[in-house]
Amino acid sequence: MEIIHGNDYGEMGCRVMTHHPCVLPLQWHENYELCELMNKPCRFLVDGQYIDAQKGDILCIPERDVHGYFVDAEETKFRIIQFSTKIFLNTNFSIKPIKAHITAGEIDAIAGLREKIDHLTAILEKESRGSEIKNNPFFSMVCESIYFLLMRHFPAEGDRKISRFDRELFFKVIEYVNNHYMEDVNINSVAEQMCISRNRLVRMFELYSGRSLKYYIDELRIAHANRLLNQGSNVTEAAIGSGYQCIRTFNNVYKTHMGLTPSEYIKVHVKNKV
Repeated sequence: MEIIHGNDYGEMGCRVMTHHPCVLPLQWHENYELCELMNKPCRFLVDGQYIDAQKGDILCIPERDVHGYFVDAEETKFRIIQFSTKIFLNTNFSIKPIKAHITAGEIDAIAGLREKIDHLTAILEKESRGSEIKNNPFFSMVCESIYFLLMRHFPAEGDRKISRFDRELFFKVIEYVNNHYMEDVNINSVAEQMCISRNRLVRMFELYSGRSLKYYIDELRIAHANRLLNQGSNVTEAAIGSGYQCIRTFNNVYKTHMGLTPSEYIKVHVKNKV
């Protein structure tokens, strides 16, 4: 499973990724992303809005939009296509935004559309194997074709919920938290690091991410604690390694997020795997 921090996940290409139950850190990147859910439902957060996607749905995520995944089922598969919007610079067509969530029903209701998307995606997967995508004009042309297909049938509706104001500051907050959540960080220390007031940080984070900063830090820590437990760490080691100095606090937060204690998790999941 690949865990993405900050804006490190932004390679151009087309690939299938498999995830097990987890909460992926909020992320953004410089490329446009099309994400197709291939086999099981999954909850997404895109630009401050929660989306419950089903098999066959496509998520359209513009460059630098903050997003994250909440994977509940084992072996959840995504097909990810990423490309630079610079490919549109020389086009003669007017480029318009696509709606964020295109359902499988909407796609299948248009005769032949699913087959066209699948055919073009298969070409992209082949082109992504062992070739230099960044300088591959054929890859860019196919991405452009997929974008125009979706844009023609599923234009964005209404205004975007989140303005670009303060977004750069929000990026810095996310990047800092993603890189330091295993340390002794909290709302006050993050606000001090960003040189903003506590209240402004709290309001801004909830507006852009859809949940509180404290909850997000705990999500990252619990996900990291699960990785440590699966690697053989005991409860104390997992707690300290995930940024909790108090074992009681760790147990309480863990049970709130996971619905069972760390010891119960080891008994149910780790020992059964062994």
